[in-house]
Amino acid sequence: MLMWLLGAWIASASAAPSDTRVGPEGHRGASQPVYPSGLAFRAGGAALYVREGSGGMLFVVERDGVRAVYHGRGRWDGHKLTASLDGAGNVDMVFQAESRSAKRRIPCSRRRDAVVVGTFTGRLEFADPSGLGQFESSSARPIYFADAASIVRRGGRGTVFSAADVVSLSPRQFGAAVSGPNAKPLYLASVGGSERGFDYIISVRLMGGADTIQFSPSGDGVEVHPPAPFYGWGRYLASEETAWSGTLGLRLPNGHRFRLAGPTFTASIREGEGLSICQ
Repeated sequence: MLMWLLGAWIASASAAPSDTRVGPEGHRGASQPVYPSGLAFRAGGAALYVREGSGGMLFVVERDGVRAVYHGRGRWDGHKLTASLDGAGNVDMVFQAESRSAKRRIPCSRRRDAVVVGTFTGRLEFADPSGLGQFESSSARPIYFADAASIVRRGGRGTVFSAADVVSLSPRQFGAAVSGPNAKPLYLASVGGSERGFDYIISVRLMGGADTIQFSPSGDGVEVHPPAPFYGWGRYLASEETAWSGTLGLRLPNGHRFRLAGPTFTASIREGEGLSICQ
């Protein structure tokens, strides 16, 4: 279950592979620098990314460890990017490429790759339905690879707790992973659904204090009190009939709440791969 949740972060973070060369007409060639995979703009502590996704364009908004991904319409052909999300906003911009290239480091790697330098100009207007931010600009910067802050890295050993709602039609998952005693836990959560004609996934990944999670001495139970935007608490004990209980939930800036514990959830605790935020 936690792997699906981890996959939601990695999939929504992924841009064009670093060895893909896309020119203004969409051609590929090993000798060409990397063209942008989309655009980005920051305002009021939040970041908006617009890039190609499966069957359309993705609007990705990030703020304080919360990521909202929306599937919209549009196209990016290496020169012009258009994207729209009903009731939320539109993007109509052209990439103004400069006659030079530059090196950019690939996140979570020591490798640097050549990219085409330039700026997006035109019109960008977007109001995040989840309340994470509002964006309006006549210019935006290009993006080439996934942002490092968006990537969760697997490695080492750790204790992993995961829970998933098996009844609701809208997927809801919660997870926590620690790498050892007194280590800070990494919290992950994901909720999905449809609203106003478009699909969305809201994901959270953030580190909590070591005192926000406590495992039972026998190793078959855990209690969590994760920080905001979570609220409440959750308790798991494998021997209890309702193993995953509590008031734990996720609260978005627009006031929407999603329950993340209760009798409709199945849960487990096990030894597995450690998780950390890539730097």
